[in-house]
Amino acid sequence: MTAVIDSLWRQAEPSVFITREQFEESLVGWTIDPVERGGELVAAVVTRGPELHFATFVRFAFSLRLIREHVDPLLERHGFVLVRTPKDDARQRRFNERLGFVAEGESEFFINYRLEAPAWRAKCP
Repeated sequence: MTAVIDSLWRQAEPSVFITREQFEESLVGWTIDPVERGGELVAAVVTRGPELHFATFVRFAFSLRLIREHVDPLLERHGFVLVRTPKDDARQRRFNERLGFVAEGESEFFINYRLEAPAWRAKCP
């Protein structure tokens, strides 16, 4: 698990104003699932309740199958899934919307999206 946390920290460090220790404390209560390809750590799926985050560490496209493996159980358990996307990441916003996520609010830097089971099933039967 240390390799995953190291990779998550390397990705987050340039944009956060906290220490590594504070970062690790912020992960308490989250489930972190590493994703490997050919024995190499390529991504992580991070969840807490209905909230979902995908982090990629190499040039890597999540397959629809991999996305479904994580979205479906959250929808079954909670009835919805939440993601947060940087406002300046138009590509990610379009991707979220193609999957059926609907913007439900925003902060200074992020747009908060929500996916309901019926929308997901309509997009990804």
